[in-house]
Amino acid sequence: MDDATRAELKQIRKRVEAASSAPWKVCGASDGKCSCGIVYGDGGEAFLCSMTTVDEADPAYVDSQRIKNATFIAASRQDIPRLLTIIDEQERDAIARFDNDMVFYAFRYCLGRQTYAVNDCVNYLVAHWQHIDHIHRIQVQNEIRKHFKRVNRPVEDEWQRVLSLPLRAESEAA
Repeated sequence: MDDATRAELKQIRKRVEAASSAPWKVCGASDGKCSCGIVYGDGGEAFLCSMTTVDEADPAYVDSQRIKNATFIAASRQDIPRLLTIIDEQERDAIARFDNDMVFYAFRYCLGRQTYAVNDCVNYLVAHWQHIDHIHRIQVQNEIRKHFKRVNRPVEDEWQRVLSLPLRAESEAA
């Protein structure tokens, strides 16, 4: 997400936080007693009367459109925060996918090395194993086995710690 989009979302969040609390309702939307399309809050305060851009010559259409417009406006009080939550979740998911790849690249760098980086890498993998996606867990364990088979040596104790980790987290098992 670019900086301009982040700034725009920040402004939207400020407007959401400044608005009266949900839920918003529409006069006439469900009770059929009125067709003015006034949007009002939980405390009964009126916010606005919906507007139309249609020809005023057809009052039935105008009244119907006012209700539709007001319903849209009233629903936005719940819809916009929900959409912002979805955006946040998708961004977190994208970051998590990126983090999994970066962890895997670091693991590949460390495998076969004889430096302190191996210990750091193994400690990180063990501590964060439950956050690493299933596919990367399988790849890590398979590559450890392949590496030590290729170099014709037993698996070192440090890497054995990673091999002993479960492929599926308890929350995934079902």
